[in-house]
Amino acid sequence: MARIADGTATRLLVIPIGRARGVPWTALPLPDDRVLGEVMPVAVCPSLTVQRALRNRLAERPPWPARPRVGLWRNPSLLHHRLRMFDGAEIVDPEWLDTATHAHSAFREPGHDLLVVVAHGRPVPGGGHYQQLDDHVVLTQADVLGAVPPRRIALIACWGAHVPGMGEDADPLTIAALLLAQGCEQIVATTGELGDSAQATRLVEQVIAGLVGADAATAVHHALVRVLRDARMRRGSLRHWAPLQAYGTFTTRPLPH
Repeated sequence: MARIADGTATRLLVIPIGRARGVPWTALPLPDDRVLGEVMPVAVCPSLTVQRALRNRLAERPPWPARPRVGLWRNPSLLHHRLRMFDGAEIVDPEWLDTATHAHSAFREPGHDLLVVVAHGRPVPGGGHYQQLDDHVVLTQADVLGAVPPRRIALIACWGAHVPGMGEDADPLTIAALLLAQGCEQIVATTGELGDSAQATRLVEQVIAGLVGADAATAVHHALVRVLRDARMRRGSLRHWAPLQAYGTFTTRPLPH
């Protein structure tokens, strides 16, 4: 923390253990009244083994495309999070997925460079969690086993990367962790409850737009810097901005934008 305070550290990779997996790392307060995610990019990785695998994977794969293919889905019951950040944009090749079943399949197939899904995260006592893509379509941990997922995923839902009540010695068998192990390079996901609100939508859309030209941790960092300039956002509920975090590791080479 001393290196963070004196400005000598420029980014932070966190390998959390036990209950630390449930900490919203980007929201940790600093002595100067800022939060950690404002000061630098922060990436969270489930384990050193996964981090090494991701580092090697990033070094071997082709460069990030100049015009990435983006798949988009939102649970129709949400009031906000309408994912308008790419409307009229030519920097991406967007595809609105036509059904929740199509969105479910997109987690398992390499059809997109970036998959963006906004859903309802549901914790299951003693059984982890699942993502409710629509009334009768859910995504579970078992569904992503054996997957060949997109290179990047934005999983915008409560409990996207954390299981409430997980024991301190339990492995982080969350959907986000399993997708990283299955081949995804980086994920933006949630540690706790993210609001279905206009405030949270503002942050989410800035993060997703940033994923086109920066790694996940940098996209979250830049978005937090922007939205927390608004004192009302900073004083408001943490569920509007704190749970959103980058999972994976840092890229080993610059992106084309």
